[in-house]
Amino acid sequence: MKKLSFVTLAIAIVISATSCTHVRQSWPRSLDAVSGATRSGKFKTERYKKVDAVNKVADFLEKSGPYFFATADKDQPRVRPIGIFLKHNNRIYFHIGKQKDSYRQILLNPNVELVSISKEKDGGWIRITGRAVPDNSEELNKAVFEKAPGLQKMYNEETGFSLGHFYIQNGTAEISVGDGVIRFEF
Repeated sequence: MKKLSFVTLAIAIVISATSCTHVRQSWPRSLDAVSGATRSGKFKTERYKKVDAVNKVADFLEKSGPYFFATADKDQPRVRPIGIFLKHNNRIYFHIGKQKDSYRQILLNPNVELVSISKEKDGGWIRITGRAVPDNSEELNKAVFEKAPGLQKMYNEETGFSLGHFYIQNGTAEISVGDGVIRFEF
């Protein structure tokens, strides 16, 4: 009889635990990228003018690389290294060959994330989240090839490959600073 009561109690606990509704937290997220499960890191949300925020992101990206760019392929995450970014017209751009699966993935689901680690001794990191917006203007193509002339060997009329450009819209950056992280929109 005691065994039956214990089993009944255990089932009741499981049923009540699984029937609880999950409350989705609003911004800022409670996630702690610094210390993982220990939650001992410190988040600080900053507010900058758009131009200052974009400059802060670009300054960090200049001192880091490669950039690990994440997209979604249906329900599967896909991450790949990319080698170049460009600050242009007060936006942060990334570039991917139009022949690649990643280009098509972005067109289908523009929600992206990018992570990179500083090449400096502090080993800080940046995480950028936002929506990738295509911009294939000739002016942008020219600016990218000026910054990275070697790309013209791969992306030209002879190879048949062309470079796709995306800027980050509604971007959020998280940058590690000491034992904490600053978060801001750009």
